[in-house]
Amino acid sequence: MAYTKESICSLLKDNVLEVVFIKTDGSTREMICTLQESFITPYEKKTDRQRTESNDVLSVWDIERHAWRSFQLGSVQTVSVVEADYDV
Repeated sequence: MAYTKESICSLLKDNVLEVVFIKTDGSTREMICTLQESFITPYEKKTDRQRTESNDVLSVWDIERHAWRSFQLGSVQTVSVVEADYDV
């Protein structure tokens, strides 16, 4: 199934998701992530570097690592809502 940035973002804003994707090195990664503001630590910019927005990459908050992570949309294998309770 092909996932769109909009469909995954919509789910992430309302839920905690498990996203399974293929990393650039070919290994499989399972990430518990969200875009719910109650989980996210505000971003502290440390450099003057400018990032360009990409429609192929999605940045999310990794709940287990407590950090921003990203993945290529084309590498997503599965997306599922996580029912477990996570501390904010």
